[in-house]
Amino acid sequence: MEKTAELLPYGHEYGIKRVGKGRFSAKRRTKMGKLNFKNQLILGVVILMAGFACATVTKIAVCANIGWIIYGLLFVIHPV
Repeated sequence: MEKTAELLPYGHEYGIKRVGKGRFSAKRRTKMGKLNFKNQLILGVVILMAGFACATVTKIAVCANIGWIIYGLLFVIHPV
């Protein structure tokens, strides 16, 4: 138990907390955070831009359509 405390001296900053007897739980933190409406729109625009760039470079128009399909599925899977 003391060795774990030595390994995680700053555990509270990383979301690590004690759950039970000698067990720890770590909450993973990402830069994006929760997927709210603003983040979902930004992610959608990035997906569309990638689809259009792929379609422009490869001269395959299906890439842009796939981008729109993924963008639509993003809102079907996670409606906000």
